[in-house]
Amino acid sequence: MTLQPRGGPYRQTNQSAGEIPSIVPDVPLSVVLLVVYILAGAAHMYLLITNKKRGKKFLFNGMVFGLCNVRIITFCLRMAWAVHPTAIRLGIASSIFVYAGTILLYIANLFFTQRLIRAQHPSFGWSKPISLLFPGLIAIIVLTLFMIIVVVIQQFYTLNPNIHRIDRDFQLYAQTCYTIMAFLPIPMLLISTAAGQLSSVKARRVHTPVDKFGQGRMTHKILLVLASSAILTVGIGFRCGTTWRHPVASHTATGALAPQPWYYTKAAFYSFNFIIELIVVFMWLFARIDNLFHVPNKAKGGYGQRAQSEKALAGSESDVEAAEADGDRRQAPVLHALGPSN
Repeated sequence: MTLQPRGGPYRQTNQSAGEIPSIVPDVPLSVVLLVVYILAGAAHMYLLITNKKRGKKFLFNGMVFGLCNVRIITFCLRMAWAVHPTAIRLGIASSIFVYAGTILLYIANLFFTQRLIRAQHPSFGWSKPISLLFPGLIAIIVLTLFMIIVVVIQQFYTLNPNIHRIDRDFQLYAQTCYTIMAFLPIPMLLISTAAGQLSSVKARRVHTPVDKFGQGRMTHKILLVLASSAILTVGIGFRCGTTWRHPVASHTATGALAPQPWYYTKAAFYSFNFIIELIVVFMWLFARIDNLFHVPNKAKGGYGQRAQSEKALAGSESDVEAAEADGDRRQAPVLHALGPSN
């Protein structure tokens, strides 16, 4: 039994998506994508600030801005790695940031799905199990990210084959988990929309109608979430599929560079990681998600037109009660002055 050497990080022996970047074409591509992400982030931040000045709180523009910042760091690290290709630590940091960005889009899309289900079926959508389901899914996404960060770092600091096997198992879980999370809004919304066409549900809507919120038609909101989910699923589904394939060694038995599968090429890496993201980021920008999915702050039990009508009704009832009480106070001195009639 040979002792494993101490130290690290060690260069990986298997090929990976995008491989080690080079000055050409990675630096020019990174610069272009960096500028695009800066513009997208600035646009979403502008909407966030503008809405805040108007008293309208919509944090999802801030989440997209956060994603764009993560990508700015990602491309800066990738360009630095291209200039210093032997700097393994730069490669580790770059890999971590590649994983860290897209989950913000999964989380936002799940929140949009929750709002649509609550709007379509208020009683069901605001029930305890459903209210706990979505935070639970988001917690899984975040915890999985922390786990994958540990795994990515660990695999560079050990030569133990068993630990590498365990790390790969965790990576398979993470990619599969994120694929499910990206796809989940599609069956959820399809089932929710189909359930709304049932005669029994339509009968109940006489008492609990669709709780409309934001601007725009409900159909447009559903289609936007479905399209976003489908696009995100294509991206993470591709990455998940390549992860499940058998690892490909970087070198042959003779020491020569091994042929690179097409799914590890730079074109596939940039397309299925970043172009996919940008499509969703700009789609949300031009569709104005801040108008479509905005709900009143701290809305509990309902929002949109139904909540506003209930608040207006409650307000009118309280106004009537206040007016009656005020009228009684004004009549009391008059009656006292007149005294009892003879």
